[in-house]
Amino acid sequence: MKYDYDLIVIGGGAAGLVAATGAAVLGAKTALIEKNKLGGDCTWYGCVPSKSLLKSAQVVSLVKRLKEFGISAGTQNTYDSSFVMPHVRDAIKKISTHHPAEVFEKRGIKVLFGSPKFIDQNTIEFSAKGGSASGGEVCAPLKEN
Repeated sequence: MKYDYDLIVIGGGAAGLVAATGAAVLGAKTALIEKNKLGGDCTWYGCVPSKSLLKSAQVVSLVKRLKEFGISAGTQNTYDSSFVMPHVRDAIKKISTHHPAEVFEKRGIKVLFGSPKFIDQNTIEFSAKGGSASGGEVCAPLKEN
């Protein structure tokens, strides 16, 4: 049986992006299906935002401890929390710009946005604004995001 793709990767998070890129580099005809935005939970909701928040908290903590390090600053250091969330959003934006769909398309990966449905062990139905795909091997997350 002839398939449309050698590999269909489900999920455009860190693992999915690496799997799709690796397969394409090795010459496999590859598709990547993502239901939301490339980058996955780590970029949009997990690692990047949480580490950005932690960094803000660390800076506040260090400023409060300046005297312990022999550093004297102004008589009154202030903290304005309204700057924290813009800092978090900026961190997400910087990271997310590294993986637009066009980058992966240039690597020979067909990027599809929508929801996949398994028809059988070798066929995936893809639903989006018109379009479907089927393929051979499937690389999918262990649990739904």
